[in-house]
Amino acid sequence: MAFLIMALISCTPAIEDKDPNVRFAAIDKINNQELLAKIALEDKDTLVSYAAIEKLSSQTLIAKVALKSTKWWAREIAVIKLNDQEVLAKVAIGDEETLVRKAAVDKLTSQTIISKVAFNEKDPDIRKVAVKKLTEQSELAKIAEYDNDDSVRLEAAEKLPADHQLHKIILATEDDVKIQTNQLLLFKIAKLAHSSFASSDAIEKLNDQVLLAKLGIENKYNDLELKSIKLALQDKRIQLRFPGIKYNFYRSEIGPQRYIGLHEVLIKGERITIKLIQNGKTIAEATWSTSWPDSLNRQFGDSSSNEFWSANISIEDLFKKLFRLRNFTSEDLVELCHSGIEEIRIGAVANLSDQTMLVEIAKNDTNSEVRKVAAEKLPANHQLRHVILASKKEIEEQRDQQLLVKIAQFGVDSDIRKAAVEKIIDEELLLKLIQESRDSNIRCSAIKKLDPRSAAIEATLVKLALENMDSDIPECSISRLIDWAPMPSLIRPLMPKFALEAKSSTVRYEAVGELNDQSAITRVALEDKDSNVRKRAIEKLEDQRILARILIEDKNQSNREAAFKDFTGWEFLPLLNQGLLKKFTIECKDKWNRIKAIGMLSDQVSLSKIALEDEDSFVRDAATGNINNQEVLNKIAAEDEDRAVRITAVWKITNQEILSKIAKTDKDYSVQEAAKGRIEALRFLK
Repeated sequence: MAFLIMALISCTPAIEDKDPNVRFAAIDKINNQELLAKIALEDKDTLVSYAAIEKLSSQTLIAKVALKSTKWWAREIAVIKLNDQEVLAKVAIGDEETLVRKAAVDKLTSQTIISKVAFNEKDPDIRKVAVKKLTEQSELAKIAEYDNDDSVRLEAAEKLPADHQLHKIILATEDDVKIQTNQLLLFKIAKLAHSSFASSDAIEKLNDQVLLAKLGIENKYNDLELKSIKLALQDKRIQLRFPGIKYNFYRSEIGPQRYIGLHEVLIKGERITIKLIQNGKTIAEATWSTSWPDSLNRQFGDSSSNEFWSANISIEDLFKKLFRLRNFTSEDLVELCHSGIEEIRIGAVANLSDQTMLVEIAKNDTNSEVRKVAAEKLPANHQLRHVILASKKEIEEQRDQQLLVKIAQFGVDSDIRKAAVEKIIDEELLLKLIQESRDSNIRCSAIKKLDPRSAAIEATLVKLALENMDSDIPECSISRLIDWAPMPSLIRPLMPKFALEAKSSTVRYEAVGELNDQSAITRVALEDKDSNVRKRAIEKLEDQRILARILIEDKNQSNREAAFKDFTGWEFLPLLNQGLLKKFTIECKDKWNRIKAIGMLSDQVSLSKIALEDEDSFVRDAATGNINNQEVLNKIAAEDEDRAVRITAVWKITNQEILSKIAKTDKDYSVQEAAKGRIEALRFLK
């Protein structure tokens, strides 16, 4: 205790200095473990705290940081340095941060705790880490069958023996399904197979209606349409007029239709009939068939010789017929027009005669098909009918700016609406359209037509870019400002404001791309809530100290990788954690970043695993260059498929007998010559 007090007294001026650089430099002179733990837990500067953790060697104090630090990244680094399985178990199960729990699970050895994590952890990525370490087959089988994440089930299935039934089911291929006739196994493949192609093929081969029902499929054909009918028939107005109404589904194959090209193609189709029935009596029905084209416009050589084309079902046809029945009153139709089911609304509108109601629906319904049906019911001379159903030719001939605005707002065809916007030249009307249109594409088209040389227009665009949360509108606004600016100096002063204050992440992202102000870039890189915005700022950062902070504290691996790419400030990370380097070698998507991390990695176990197992030959080569284990080098020189990797291994082998064998037997002449050269070099060194 007295020693700690003396250490605190001697270091107090430095460790309490307001300048984090002074405190950081002081860490190098501190060896007292209690003091280092205190700094690790209490210092507010990331790099100071990190340096203190890296100098910790006491497992008791490292455990204290892993359990008590308020900084998630400090707990993660402590966990990487920790060996205490009891503490690791506590962290793996109880830490609130995903990355910390994952680091702890990666170091667990207790199968009991690993199993608990594999079954109970909420994050699928962590469950996968646990499954990789799990050895009990019965538990792997349970996870393979019942885990709610497909990737976790796959991980578990791959660890089961190749002859295990669940291994075969989950890893089933289309070829496996082709030869399978057992309905129960097909059901399991449909339910559990990792391959969506194998699953869909299994469903196609299923004909057991009980098993299909268990999959949630009443009929494997047009299931979505049938579900929408079932939901629609529960409507209270429909049930009031036709209590107990049900539907029957009928399907028959038609064709095949033959098409002759480079190859003969046979296409089968289907005829679907759906009947609405009450007390055994059909009250409405509709039929749809596959629509055959006159010819196939395709490269026949790339086509299957036998195909199946589904019928295009329009459930609204059925409801148009149902609501035509006298059982439904005008009041019924009005209420049905407000249904949350679009097919019901279309059927009701098609039978509605109330013009006021039709106008309201034609203007305001959220579904373009419903609005179109309502417009078609209006008189031929009604203006709204012409607005909603306007054709391209009518737009070309139209000069009335007010009418063009209405077409841009209410036209049922999106291309027609855009064409109308292009003909609007009145900026006040364009601004009105931006404020009132519910279609973001139309609002963006209007924004692109505005001229920012007007102070009022520029102010409007700035406001839209800063305040609007819609992802399209702010992006269009800032793009218009950037595209317009005849000189960068006119728009650049606004960029820090956009980057730091805009509500839309899209605007902040675009603004960062235009930023040169390093202080603003730093704030965005450290503080922005959106990982993609932070990443764009990180890619423009010059301050190596800030990049060092991001390497440690950013939760997003892609952002850490972006910081690592051009990082040279190793003075800020003098004791770079081998565990963090190992993470980079595994998780980096960019292979050159992985190679950079491998170059600094000294952990021989990790290097050997990379050199022996990685799919990328450049990565294997980099790892091989850092390996000292002669047994591993001998294995690489003998077995690696890439000659460059074998040559790298050869130049590190010291056993001349093995080198002589390689010089005689390697399949590649350049590897043989490398082995001979290595033998000569070893003789010279002697």
